Amino acid sequence: MTEPRVTALRSVEFGVRDVDAAASFYSEVWNLTPVVKEDGVVYLRGTGPEQYILALHKRPQAELVRINFAAPGEAEIEALHARAKAWPGLGEVDGPMSLDRPGGGYGFAFKDVEGRNIGVIAGVQEHADAGHAPDRPFKLSHCVLNTGDT
Repeated sequence: MTEPRVTALRSVEFGVRDVDAAASFYSEVWNLTPVVKEDGVVYLRGTGPEQYILALHKRPQAELVRINFAAPGEAEIEALHARAKAWPGLGEVDGPMSLDRPGGGYGFAFKDVEGRNIGVIAGVQEHADAGHAPDRPFKLSHCVLNTGDT
């Protein structure tokens, strides 16, 4: 196996005070489609194959809950997990494990050196009806991470 790498940004998860109002905003303004609401979390998708690209969690204040990246398969998840566990300065490193969320998958999570929650996931069941629509997001292409020490 070549050096294991993440291959894409899969999704972001936000904490919001009012999940229903936030879901309405992202549906009506961003044209994301609600997929499911489970345990108080609303999952929304674009037109791409990802099960969801945004998850909204009820929280007392706005926050970034997690950033999820994609990896090609379970072997890469295992290798990336081992590298994360060995990396000095990382916070908690959980998993790897089968995931119970829309689309399932296999992955692990860790806190980066700034304390942000990061997930790396493979094997997610894709939507069969993926396709481009000019007025709707297909997928997430990037997210901006600020850091205190550059």
